Amino acid sequence: GIALDGLQAYARIVDNPQITPDGLIRYHCAVRDPGLPDPLPPPLTRYVAQAGRYATLRHRGPYREVFPAYFAISPVWMHKHGERFGLSPALERYESPPWKHAGGEQSITVMINLR
Repeated sequence: GIALDGLQAYARIVDNPQITPDGLIRYHCAVRDPGLPDPLPPPLTRYVAQAGRYATLRHRGPYREVFPAYFAISPVWMHKHGERFGLSPALERYESPPWKHAGGEQSITVMINLR
């Protein structure tokens, strides 16, 4: 019952892509709330991203190539700058909905929560 056109798509990453094999990483698919009623109709649930500091990196290309962006942020950039992982999951923000670009080029901002 929700029109998909114009929604800002996100993914909440449950697993660490450096530890979990690509095909086994769990995601929670999400969209920015366009003013949905409260309570939400099943099976939808509300998630509020934790406010705080995030390291971000833009990835442009096929989704199958997004995981090097995580590597560039986590062990490389974070170690160099003395940063540590925060407690909330990483997020991916899609510049246009992934259901319109399955298998093709995408622009994704990877966001990792910092302490």
